[in-house]
Amino acid sequence: MIVVADAGPILHLHWIRCLPWGLPPTPIHVVEQVWTEITQHAPEALADPRLEREPVVDIDPELQAKFSLQSGETAAIAFALKHSGSLLLTDDAAARRACVSVGLAAVGTIGLILEAARSKRVSVDEALRALEQLPNKGRLHVTPELLARAMAALLTPT
Repeated sequence: MIVVADAGPILHLHWIRCLPWGLPPTPIHVVEQVWTEITQHAPEALADPRLEREPVVDIDPELQAKFSLQSGETAAIAFALKHSGSLLLTDDAAARRACVSVGLAAVGTIGLILEAARSKRVSVDEALRALEQLPNKGRLHVTPELLARAMAALLTPT
């Protein structure tokens, strides 16, 4: 599976100091448009060795307009669509709707934290701490209800 990242999950995990365990343990492709966006907010986040810089990708203006996407999100989706079975890391609601419409799997920061705990890359306590920090320190716009459901999921045995 090819993993492609939008800026959101990389930045949010970086800001709560969870990037080392929060990202999947696999190469993560970051198109130039997204790389530039991350550079503007937290260039040090790009030091993670799993992040592979990809050249600028041509975007689909129709997809961009239909879902009101920014260029980074549109480019990440375009790159992912060129690689069958890709997974897009994104927190953007419009990008996730676009992924559904084109049959592309997507997961956000909360899902990455839950997966890291389920796969034992991090303790449940550390994952709970990370979730608690997401709205403020992590700068993720998330409803209290979604955060509460995510925390409950961590505490529910599977």
